[in-house]
Amino acid sequence: MSISDSWTTAIFSSTSCLRRQAKDPAAVDPCLKYLYHLEAQLRLSNPDETDSDQWSIPPQHKAPDWITFQYEIQNDVPSQLINTNSSTRRTQTDFIVRAPNTGHNLDCRRILIRILESQSVCLALNASALRRPNQWKEGANQYQMSLEKIHEALDVADTQISKWMTIESNGGAGSQMHSSKQDLIEDADTVSIAIESLAKGREKFIQFGRKEKASLLRELEPQWEARDEVKRRIGEARWNSNSHAKNDHAKLRKDKEMEYRDVCDALQVIEAMDLVSATEKNKELISQLDNNADAQQQQQQQQQQQRQRYNGLRPDDSLLENRVSWSDYPDPTAFEWAFTGSSRYTEFFEKDNVKLDWYFTTATMKTSLDHPTQGRTQMFRKNVDPSLYRKILEDPRTHTNQGYQRT
Repeated sequence: MSISDSWTTAIFSSTSCLRRQAKDPAAVDPCLKYLYHLEAQLRLSNPDETDSDQWSIPPQHKAPDWITFQYEIQNDVPSQLINTNSSTRRTQTDFIVRAPNTGHNLDCRRILIRILESQSVCLALNASALRRPNQWKEGANQYQMSLEKIHEALDVADTQISKWMTIESNGGAGSQMHSSKQDLIEDADTVSIAIESLAKGREKFIQFGRKEKASLLRELEPQWEARDEVKRRIGEARWNSNSHAKNDHAKLRKDKEMEYRDVCDALQVIEAMDLVSATEKNKELISQLDNNADAQQQQQQQQQQQRQRYNGLRPDDSLLENRVSWSDYPDPTAFEWAFTGSSRYTEFFEKDNVKLDWYFTTATMKTSLDHPTQGRTQMFRKNVDPSLYRKILEDPRTHTNQGYQRT
């Protein structure tokens, strides 16, 4: 088994609880802890940001052992006291079925995508088990964390695809690129499954939450009316000084009110979750990699992109709600750029024969210009800070060490 295979096998074996028809929530907790441990170990070995070349090569050490990790969790034994080389201990490969698709020698970035996606599924499964009194809000928070993991996976996938597109545009696969287009589509499809799973779980959570809210309200409203009637009959002062109050009823009502507030807070959190942007971003990544379109379809896409670039329409206000700060990232027209059109989360501008694509939710900029020696070039810059944003708008030919260049 190669080093890279040890990581995919570790992920596959530790997430077996997610593939069972009757899922056991108690089995998810050690799995999630192990996935966090895998992520920490992978990032520890690659301290740079995930867009560095260090993430484009396979791991240099094997994955932490899943069976050993379970033993430590169950027995609360510090890892330094466990002799993993003991002949009396069975190894990970004695217990698990070899993970599929081994032998591909996945790089660190693709392994991280699988870890993040698996964490998202675990968190969503945890959330579904928290549909009970006084744990609804925690369940909603778990769903929110699951969505955050999906966005992390999408960001890493976006970086991976950008790397691949840059290398492809230079005419080769590159010695540091270990994934084909089909592999990248597989990564995006994997995230799609996590998004669909989260969406289904979220809808069930909302459905059960609304039923619970209505049930609690039916129980509380008569109690509130009876309480208010007694207050009106005996007066506020006597009510507050009543030494013979039936505290057992008051306590029961207070407990139910706490449950009601918990459900209401949970519904507020989970109903505000935005799965649309994650779905749209994933579709966009897949569309970039789709190599099944014929020449006519590609031409139609180019014509559509051209029409969008010059449609003269600003994005809807609902889309602009997700825009980065206006004060930190003012509209490019303030720097004498001409607005030409938009396509959902992207706005198009031109200035001095330079085209600008401004992805306003992620602070990503793509400039297309004529280079004196390389001809027409494109520069992608992700997550630019406000200072660099202004510098590029003032001079799009500014040289920076941030971004990927395509010719």
